[in-house]
Amino acid sequence: MNTQVLEHIGGIAILKNGNSYLIRFTHQKKIYQLGRGKISPENLKATRAIASQINSDILFNKFTGLDKYRKPEIKRDTKTFKELWLDFVVYQSKFIKASTFRAYKDIER
Repeated sequence: MNTQVLEHIGGIAILKNGNSYLIRFTHQKKIYQLGRGKISPENLKATRAIASQINSDILFNKFTGLDKYRKPEIKRDTKTFKELWLDFVVYQSKFIKASTFRAYKDIER
């Protein structure tokens, strides 16, 4: 993959790695890198801000690892198809005729 250094903020390198940004640096003889998402002007600004924060934390001996700088994971409600279907049937039961509701119940089996 084609990796190109775009700029440095202190000892922190911001790279273009294919179609995404990457932050890479060495601290206490360990190499760190953090993917920052797709190429866009907004994402470059966010990547620069994260790189600046990492640089500052290193300078003030507050760097403890990359967890603080990762994007939070989106927690998804994971339901089975049957659970989703039952939720749908309960919701629809308020708006449909009884005969249609019975047809839904038949599909459920």
